[in-house]
Amino acid sequence: MKPLTKRLLAVYILWVMLHFIFLVAGDNFFGYTDINRYLGITRDDFWPFDANMHDYDITEFFIYSLLPVSLYWAIRLIKESLPSNEQ
Repeated sequence: MKPLTKRLLAVYILWVMLHFIFLVAGDNFFGYTDINRYLGITRDDFWPFDANMHDYDITEFFIYSLLPVSLYWAIRLIKESLPSNEQ
């Protein structure tokens, strides 16, 4: 594994841990609001754009946890598909 990839993995692990702390600290992890049987406890507000920290729920956790991985793979696939400049 390349050193850059190891650094990216370490940053990603820290990113997910930070968002897991946000999930636990929010009111929706142990609190009771409307229950959606597929996603658990959710609210209509999307953190951080139109909500407070207590509105952070499982939907934000999944989006903020999976978005960096999606971007990484998309960039990697684009770089691999570009023609190399061999001179």
